[in-house]
Amino acid sequence: MIQCCKCGTLTQPSILNMCSFCSTVHTDISLTIKKHIIIKHCRKCTRYLFPPKAWLFFHNQNDFINYLIKINTTLKHLNIISADLVYDKENTKNIILVINFVKVNYLNEQIVNENKLEIVYKLAFSQCKECAKMEDSQFWQSLVQVRQKNSDKKTFKQLEEIISKSNLNLGTINKCKNGLDFQFSDLITATKFVNFLKNNIVCKVDSSNKLISQDRKSNLNYFKNTFSVQICPFNKNDLISVTKEISHSFNVNDRLLVLKVSTELKLLDPISFKIIRINNSFFWKNADKFTILCTKISAKEFDIHEKILSDLPGIGKYKSCDLFVNDGNDTFHTKCHLANFVKEGDIVLGYNLKILNLEIKEGFTVYIFKKKPSKSEKKLNLENLEI
Repeated sequence: MIQCCKCGTLTQPSILNMCSFCSTVHTDISLTIKKHIIIKHCRKCTRYLFPPKAWLFFHNQNDFINYLIKINTTLKHLNIISADLVYDKENTKNIILVINFVKVNYLNEQIVNENKLEIVYKLAFSQCKECAKMEDSQFWQSLVQVRQKNSDKKTFKQLEEIISKSNLNLGTINKCKNGLDFQFSDLITATKFVNFLKNNIVCKVDSSNKLISQDRKSNLNYFKNTFSVQICPFNKNDLISVTKEISHSFNVNDRLLVLKVSTELKLLDPISFKIIRINNSFFWKNADKFTILCTKISAKEFDIHEKILSDLPGIGKYKSCDLFVNDGNDTFHTKCHLANFVKEGDIVLGYNLKILNLEIKEGFTVYIFKKKPSKSEKKLNLENLEI
């Protein structure tokens, strides 16, 4: 028997020369644990570096906690029973990991103590290799070229709004004459984006690839892939012309108004008051049979003098009516689908084919597509306010 070096109690000889109580109190296993660690975080893709080269993205907090425990190699042999995260309010770059672990007494395995430990992880903002390459405008593996051949790119702006709400990884974006170029670091992300466009808008996709390098030892080929996406050239409220073949097959007149452009074209014949739907594949097979006559740029204002309701049943929110309108010089008779939205005295927007030097058919010179909102109906645009 020997005396304990701390309290003097008689105890069995051991490496520590301490009794069971003193060995529990005075031996601190946490002294060998790193309590301050730096972790690298990529701001652009929100991934974390797992040494030496892997960059990982974590979908939930449990996976992130496991990552923090693994990168601290001094916790490897610790018996952890629980762990939780605490964010430092004073320093947003600090993440505090609070762990609870049990420690078995060195001299007496029946004595188990529970301990609590805080480890501070400091975020060091860096860039992963993929994001660094994407910053270089010359680097891309897959390119998606989105184009619309129309002077008034309303459908393109509509698509931009859908893309901005989708939270897609868009890579590097470059503006071009008739659209945008999207540069991606891999083919999978580019393909997902192309499929997203197909599911939201009438478009045609052509693809090509170019061999940029070849590894003969590993039998690997590296390509640059290009997707050319052509969006339907029509915008909402455009007046278009179709061939006799199309008009006969759908039993409509050859001049139609575009009501909607999404995954299909929604076209209205204001004379017969019939709405037809053109799907993506049919449109591109017969694209040469559709021609733009007028766009919103050439629209004129007309005053409604008289409105006569039609006996034709309504279609959704639309109802047919006859209108007598005046442009300040002449009075015109036309048919319109906005019976539920306009009344005598309102100002409407439409196309005057006489001014545009277009052939007049069915006796109608004017095509009305929209009611002009009054000042009281206009919403306040906060973005244009100057304070």
